[in-house]
Amino acid sequence: MKKILLILLVFISFIKVNALSIDKMYIDSEIDISGNLLIKEVIEINNLNEDFDYKLYFKDMNLTLNDKNYYDGINISIENIGLLNEDYDLNLLNKDDFKKYIKESNDIETIKNDNNYSVKIKKNNKKTYIYIDYMVLSLSVIHNDIAEFCKTENQPVFLTKNGEGDLVVMSMEAYSYREEMLDLLEKLLEAEAQRLSGAKTFTLDEVNKQLEDIINGSN
Repeated sequence: MKKILLILLVFISFIKVNALSIDKMYIDSEIDISGNLLIKEVIEINNLNEDFDYKLYFKDMNLTLNDKNYYDGINISIENIGLLNEDYDLNLLNKDDFKKYIKESNDIETIKNDNNYSVKIKKNNKKTYIYIDYMVLSLSVIHNDIAEFCKTENQPVFLTKNGEGDLVVMSMEAYSYREEMLDLLEKLLEAEAQRLSGAKTFTLDEVNKQLEDIINGSN
């Protein structure tokens, strides 16, 4: 849950809307291994009685740390954008079947600015369902102390270079645990290989009996 919450906090800061009444907003997001933030949004507007200007920021100029952008991406790639049928099924959002609900519209215009994309939709004086599928390219999150973040969230931090995975930073606790799990897996695989090669095996009762004999013998 912490990872999901972190992702949501990251990309909600990229969204700016005007004063129109938004009835509902559904957001699905994930970060891929290259550091791109993949976002799908469904927006329901009660009454689109004025032009809708929806800004998607890939460089957030309002959140800064040490005079640098706190959230910073290279660009935005809009994969799909359109209006939805009223009977759309949100359960199909990540399935190909969802495409049947999406309608292209000449009333939608996208404009690239220095640090954002502006999605403009003309007013139609009726309830409107909007679908936007886009990707914030090579997202980087600048933290005052990456080590503190790794320890607090107990999650690795993936660093990218030119949109590709480059480095992984993790706490010593997480690294030690990972090494212990790999060592245990190696021993289990070795034991399984011995069993398959015909090495003698013992049941749990036989092992308990051997341990009892050793303990009693030592007494």
